Amino acid sequence: MQAPRAHLFFSRTAPAAFIVAGLVFLGTLYVFRKTTVVFDTPGQNLSLPVKDSVPARDTIPSRHPGLRFRNNLFYINGGLFSGVIRACYANGKTQFLVPVYAGMRHGIYRSFYADGSIFEIRCYQHNLANGRHLGYWRNGKRKFDYQYRDDRRNGYLYQWYENGKPYMVTHYIQDQEDGLQQAWRTSGKLFINYVAKNGRKYGLEETQLCYTVRKQQIPKL
Repeated sequence: MQAPRAHLFFSRTAPAAFIVAGLVFLGTLYVFRKTTVVFDTPGQNLSLPVKDSVPARDTIPSRHPGLRFRNNLFYINGGLFSGVIRACYANGKTQFLVPVYAGMRHGIYRSFYADGSIFEIRCYQHNLANGRHLGYWRNGKRKFDYQYRDDRRNGYLYQWYENGKPYMVTHYIQDQEDGLQQAWRTSGKLFINYVAKNGRKYGLEETQLCYTVRKQQIPKL
């Protein structure tokens, strides 16, 4: 199988000054390639801007006949709902819990695998994603660790393979890539390694993912 090509983010017609600046960046990237990104972000130490907004006694089933979802708001019997919406698997175990306040997602959302193990933990504040959003593989290993502010990606975002090895680490400011972006194949080989600044990318990025990465369906942001 032919090896995937790498795409170089510099135009041959670019001014000489820009090319020189690009070469400086590439020299910096050589140092970055030797840098080991630390994935030490234990998901259980969750820092959240809000707490669960309603007590468990206000929980209703997701199939409640009066429950409606319109224009990104939850209604119960025609009025805005406040409480927790609970969905269950056929075996009776909880599939997800959605905290709602005045019709809006507000608090800590939790979802689970059918065996009861945790799948995702997400935090919302007045219908906007805020704080850390965590995901786990069925084996309990971390799947992703994202940070949001007012529904926009902010800070470092991490993703892991099912075996616990790092897949990707990116950095965002106000939902825009900023700084070093890196990704690794299942073999541990670095295949994405560039610096993003002001909408431009400086470095190398392979144009296609290997088959094993596509098949594992790493979660999208």
